[in-house]
Amino acid sequence: MTNVLVLNHEEIDSLLTIPEAIESVEAAYVAKENETGTLFPVISHEFSSGSGELDIKSGHLRTSRVYGIKLVSWFAENQDFSLPEKYATSLLFDDRTGEPLALLNASGLTNMRTGAAAAISMKYLAREDSKALLMVGMGALSPYLVAAAFFAMPSLDTVYLYNPHGIEKAQQREPEFTDKLRKLLIPLKDKKYTISIIENLPETVAKSDIIVTATPSRIPLLMADWLKPGTHICAIGSDLRGKQELDSFILNKAVIYVDDKNQASDIGETEIPLRHGLIRLDSIKEISELIVAKERGRKTEEEITVFDATGIALQDLSISKRIYDLAVRANIGISVGL
Repeated sequence: MTNVLVLNHEEIDSLLTIPEAIESVEAAYVAKENETGTLFPVISHEFSSGSGELDIKSGHLRTSRVYGIKLVSWFAENQDFSLPEKYATSLLFDDRTGEPLALLNASGLTNMRTGAAAAISMKYLAREDSKALLMVGMGALSPYLVAAAFFAMPSLDTVYLYNPHGIEKAQQREPEFTDKLRKLLIPLKDKKYTISIIENLPETVAKSDIIVTATPSRIPLLMADWLKPGTHICAIGSDLRGKQELDSFILNKAVIYVDDKNQASDIGETEIPLRHGLIRLDSIKEISELIVAKERGRKTEEEITVFDATGIALQDLSISKRIYDLAVRANIGISVGL
């Protein structure tokens, strides 16, 4: 009989910190660049346009001797039934035997690795003196994105929150957001910052150094002529064909980095501008190149930089293996015989 370790959301949250997540995601990028990690084709399905979708990502991380799969479901109307909008589950396997090692609730894991990926893009692409961050979208992922930004960018001290669904929704969400952010930032106990909800998006974009977008939008939320020189944008929400958070002309004038070129050009923020001929595929680079070369991607302080993050399986595998090892050492989780 094979024993599989089952880890729930609370156990995973107790085992992994944001700095550890950042370290694991950087290691995943290094494995990708050094070709010791392989991505398998993504499977996506939309049940209902703009309100229900399925996403399956899988891969093989030879440096950690594991392969695995993660399935994420998102149903916007779940809130009407007092259910989470998103469910995520990961399976981890030993690559020498095929033995299943762990079944993980991947909701918090996904939030951690997405926040870490955004933070890494800031480390390599944002201006080092960045102070103001605009968070567009206030879903469950948003506090992880903001918290990870603070760890990567010590200069940040101002956070603006914008909810595309309106100021009332933003105000309803703010207590939960601030409480989760406070918990995530416990290691940075002396960090001082301000948070404010905003209504005027163009005005706030114009005074933000870093902008993170995390929405399921199919209509551009940010316009090119709103941006000030030197802005860095992390485009997180576009992970299915037809989604778009940024005006295509932003990418037309930006320096663009992605997590995976093939995946981003197919389902990411770069998909629509590429299809319309506003950007060229050969102008897009992968962020793993910068990490391995230990170089910054920004050549001038005035450049607009964009990181198109579709999320790759190697990130999940790197973090899942780390969590699995920590759980085994700490005797956390339930071992289930199959």
